[in-house]
Amino acid sequence: MQRIRDKGVPSEKIVYFPNWVDTDVIRPDRTAGERMRTELRIPSEHTIALYSGNLGEKQGIEVLVEAIRLVGEDVLFVICGEGAARSRIVAQTEGLANVMFMPLQPLEKLNELLNMADIHLIPQRADAADLMMPSKLTGILSCGGAVIATAASGTELAKVVEEAGGIITPPGDASALSQAIQRLSADPIGIREMGQSARRYAETFMDRTAVLHQFLKKATEMRAYNTRRSM
Repeated sequence: MQRIRDKGVPSEKIVYFPNWVDTDVIRPDRTAGERMRTELRIPSEHTIALYSGNLGEKQGIEVLVEAIRLVGEDVLFVICGEGAARSRIVAQTEGLANVMFMPLQPLEKLNELLNMADIHLIPQRADAADLMMPSKLTGILSCGGAVIATAASGTELAKVVEEAGGIITPPGDASALSQAIQRLSADPIGIREMGQSARRYAETFMDRTAVLHQFLKKATEMRAYNTRRSM
């Protein structure tokens, strides 16, 4: 939006139309999460840190591999997805007892997968900050997930995560990421409070109906603005 303004387009003619999520389908559900833990034979007392999504090069997955080594066996890292970097990540984590790989899950299993995790991870490279907004964030917040993202301060990802109660660490800093994971994994009350904040944010700003109503309101205002300009 700022780049469009920089090209001379009036702010009155620019509307932010964010990704939405169906908060009725993706929702906090401890029973669903426990069901998937049981399927995967993961003990209920294990702390799970989940990365789910594309395993491509632009995701900054390399920082996650380093963090897995630094955190150790106190946290089980579940990596769910496919992509160009998957085989490399599997090779780099070979022999580590605190990592599990899963294929992409069907849509009907998404809510179970998201609710299985105690901590959700969104790694992002610094040079990707102006290119993409991770769509997985909407589902994470809607399920009431405690999220840690690697993002530079001032980026859209950092702004949304912080407003939703999550944690931001610098891109590429595996030490900072591992420390944040360790601190949060030892704080179940903090995880619960972050999850409640995430869910409130999703219901307020990312719910499909709320987004469409806001978009309609803005579009109506723009139409009125353009009508006045043409008179």
